[in-house]
Amino acid sequence: EQSIKKSTEPQIPLLIHYAQHPTIVKIAQYLVGGEVDALRVEYCFEEPGNKAIAPHQDGYGMDVDPGAFITITVALEDADRHAGAAVIWKGSHREGALSHLEDDKRKTIQQMMDECEEVAKVHQKGDVIFYDGYVINSKDKNTSGKFAPVLLVSYIRKGASYKSGAYFAPTKDPIILLQDPYSSAS
Repeated sequence: EQSIKKSTEPQIPLLIHYAQHPTIVKIAQYLVGGEVDALRVEYCFEEPGNKAIAPHQDGYGMDVDPGAFITITVALEDADRHAGAAVIWKGSHREGALSHLEDDKRKTIQQMMDECEEVAKVHQKGDVIFYDGYVINSKDKNTSGKFAPVLLVSYIRKGASYKSGAYFAPTKDPIILLQDPYSSAS
């Protein structure tokens, strides 16, 4: 069961509003080639001292068709890499789901990272970054001393099949996560 801090309860309509923003939805539809469903809407507090997130693919383990799943990040405050801004590896989606094991026939995340350009993003408040669900992404620990919150929304092409997981379960409405799963308090 998910507890919701009282101070964040009024933000739920705002999160849904951003996830359903017509411009964002139109771009998401263009990128996945059809109508979209929001699978997850997550507000990440990105408080000072937040843990780093290792390089990963948001779509790993979902068995979703390449190009059918994307994540967007909306910067709610200015942030650089020291404040936990996203780091992505340009072109790392081109192999689809990567392996976490050396003996698998697929490339590993590390092999793909070695082949692709690392791009450290600097977020300006209001920036929206769209990336394929198989793009390798991470973030560094927030050592900036300031909050750098972001809104994450994951969309899937309507009708695309996928395997649900911890954050991605089929529901009528998007899943709303209000506690930062990467918080230093967890």
